[in-house]
Amino acid sequence: MCLPKEQGGLGFKHLYAHNLAMLSKQGWRFLSNPTLLVARVFKAVYYPNGSFLTADLGDRPSYSWRSILEARSTLQVSIFRRIGNGTSVNIWTDEWILNVAAHSISRLSETVFEYVADLLDPSTGSWDNVAVHACFVPDIATHILTIPLSRRFRVDKIAWKFDKKGWFSVKYAYKVARAFSIGHIFASTSNGDPYAQLWKALWKAKVPNKVAIFGWRAAHNLLPTRVALTAKAYTGETSSCLVANALAWYEEFLQANICGNPSQGRHQLSKKWEPPVGDVLKLNVDEAYLLQVPYGGTGGVLRNMQGSPLHSELMALKQGVQFLHSMRVTSAVIESDCQVAVVALTSEQVDLSQVNALIAEVKDLLTPNAGIRIQFVPRQANNVAHRLASHGFESNVNHEWFVNTPELLLDALMYDLNRIH
Repeated sequence: MCLPKEQGGLGFKHLYAHNLAMLSKQGWRFLSNPTLLVARVFKAVYYPNGSFLTADLGDRPSYSWRSILEARSTLQVSIFRRIGNGTSVNIWTDEWILNVAAHSISRLSETVFEYVADLLDPSTGSWDNVAVHACFVPDIATHILTIPLSRRFRVDKIAWKFDKKGWFSVKYAYKVARAFSIGHIFASTSNGDPYAQLWKALWKAKVPNKVAIFGWRAAHNLLPTRVALTAKAYTGETSSCLVANALAWYEEFLQANICGNPSQGRHQLSKKWEPPVGDVLKLNVDEAYLLQVPYGGTGGVLRNMQGSPLHSELMALKQGVQFLHSMRVTSAVIESDCQVAVVALTSEQVDLSQVNALIAEVKDLLTPNAGIRIQFVPRQANNVAHRLASHGFESNVNHEWFVNTPELLLDALMYDLNRIH
């Protein structure tokens, strides 16, 4: 009954799970902000020489401490380590590799590596390729080498797995606690819930509530059918029960019909590339990648108000800003068709996502240059940068063109110029 309606439940709040979610918020405060007075008091009393995640209950625990520890398991399965300098992240016990659980990593018997900092090159602030491959199998080593790092060696941070920006959410903490409380009894298969369409149609049907509840009971075989009565050792007359199994009709329907869910196209506004105003330059950037490969291509084109190319093929947005610095450009507009990246770079909230190191570094590059700003544009207004990114991805080499325009961009550049005039 406490499962959401779209998962076959009635949507009642699981009070015990809700309480655990609220208590786990206090534990999150201990981890994310250990300088708080309440965090310092609890640390001094219960774990002076350890951490909250490994602390014991103690001999004479208070009611508050006992309650917070009850919710610690919700945090332990939901937090993730973001790598800064790597000095506080244990290679073998902490969750820090994307899509790789810590318990699936086997510690080498003769290894001297203990912390993630041992896998970093202190001179360049990047991964030590030899050390990473010496400790992990090729598949896991590839995952590690794709984790972005900052050359500024920031401190390691704890992030929340179920939020794109890494911030704790009571909503998702409740879902985790509810899964623990229910015991995963109703966990769906790898192919999803086979009755998802049934639940959706049932609760959206324009019928009285009692009819919807009756349908829900029928779907869960809670009606006095012959199968249900026989399972309860009923020995009376069952000939009046017309339905043998309440879900039999639905299973037959699924076998006889292919239930598709066609996606409806969305109307996209066609926008053209707009030239910058005055002496301001405009840098359009884009990327190209495939999920199956651990690398991608990036490209950029820098133009003035006439639309003439000054620079193209940038390795990333960070390299684009660094390029503007090297060209002594103090007034420019950087355009990207990745709205998520633009929002992350323009937001004042601290980012704890997997790419937080890159976001922080780009923000640091933009801070002393108030004349350089970033904005979002649709793909239709970013065709030149997109073509450069595709070319970089396919060729896997770096190219730079000054003054002379490459042939692969001529038609795209002329298209933008013609739409201006």
